[in-house]
Amino acid sequence: MSAFCAEPGCPGIAKTGKFCAVHIADNYLKRKNAARPARDDWYGRGAWRGPYGARGYKLRNTPICERPGCNKPATDVHHKDDGWKQTGDWRAFISQDNLESLCREHHSEETMKRNQERGLLCTNGR
Repeated sequence: MSAFCAEPGCPGIAKTGKFCAVHIADNYLKRKNAARPARDDWYGRGAWRGPYGARGYKLRNTPICERPGCNKPATDVHHKDDGWKQTGDWRAFISQDNLESLCREHHSEETMKRNQERGLLCTNGR
């Protein structure tokens, strides 16, 4: 099924996906090269992601979602206070007291809520 290209002002036709042939690569590169928060690379470090990292430790010790009434397996680890992103406080980043185990659904919900509060997502009046 064809549709108009999702790039604003483009009259092109998207044969597959959302963008026409001209804008598919352009949008991929924009997303790939988009500025990432300064401390995003902390999530790739062994102290977080490694087999003995803070994330794995939290999930091993709290394997069920910590939201009241939810009994789903926890898949994600959420920072209750993400002030470490601004301050660069490594200890706040890996502190077990600042982490909670959440199922994918609750973690996505919390992340969307924070991003909306910060104006990072368009809510279209919702």
